[in-house]
Amino acid sequence: MVASHLSEASRNAIGRAATRALETAEACLAHGVEKRVTVTVVRRVDDLPDRVRSAFRSWTVAIAVTHKHQVFVATERLTSDPPSNLETTLSHELVHTVLGDLELELSAGKRRLPRWLHEGLAQDIAGEMLFGANDRMVLFRVRTGRLVPWSALEDSWPDDANESRAAYAQSASFVGYLRGRLGMKTIIGTARAYLRGEARNLDEALHQVTWGDSYTYRAGQWSQDIQGATLVRLLRDNCFSILIVLAIPLFAVVMYKRWKSERAAAARLDAWELQQRDVDET
Repeated sequence: MVASHLSEASRNAIGRAATRALETAEACLAHGVEKRVTVTVVRRVDDLPDRVRSAFRSWTVAIAVTHKHQVFVATERLTSDPPSNLETTLSHELVHTVLGDLELELSAGKRRLPRWLHEGLAQDIAGEMLFGANDRMVLFRVRTGRLVPWSALEDSWPDDANESRAAYAQSASFVGYLRGRLGMKTIIGTARAYLRGEARNLDEALHQVTWGDSYTYRAGQWSQDIQGATLVRLLRDNCFSILIVLAIPLFAVVMYKRWKSERAAAARLDAWELQQRDVDET
């Protein structure tokens, strides 16, 4: 690890955190990295090498140069809480590093996994969505038909802050859905098949494994599930109000029946009193 401005104790602590994060990523992705991974920690973004600094955006905390097994972190961008704390940041970037090593090993770097899969897996394994992304953003995008096209997330990433945030949320949500439906083993299996050249793309790789499934189909199912979740969320969040509204007609029926019953009872009482007066008069 390279961090000349930090104390030895801080460097050792970061080194241990990086080791834990790398081991977790390797275990989750079922792939061990043989080459040495270098984590460079600088004080400011301006202290980064030019080739790395040019890739930093206003929201970037760290970046992985995947095929060189390098991770660069700017401490001025770190926070004490996730997702921009040191532990989450290292976990995220080292997932990219492991995936990059997989690309090198299986295809000599000639094939790369889609960016949406990279970012989705990195967020899923790190346990945090990046850049203020959240599930409500995904719900809004699905309902308004404003999802970032998956084709735009194959080998590039939006420069616009709002679109980038949406892309992070979308990728994390979809990969979480895939992990729940297919399992991590299948996801990584299709990635390996594609990188080895056994399939033209991930759709074909999944089709081969599942006899007819595809990521394109799954993306449609995910979108439908999100819309269904919106209805469930709406019902859950407004359950009391909905029950009150549904209860009003029932309450009206009960009150009407009670009114009719009381009116009938009053009529019977009037008839009985009239009958008693007739008896008394006779």
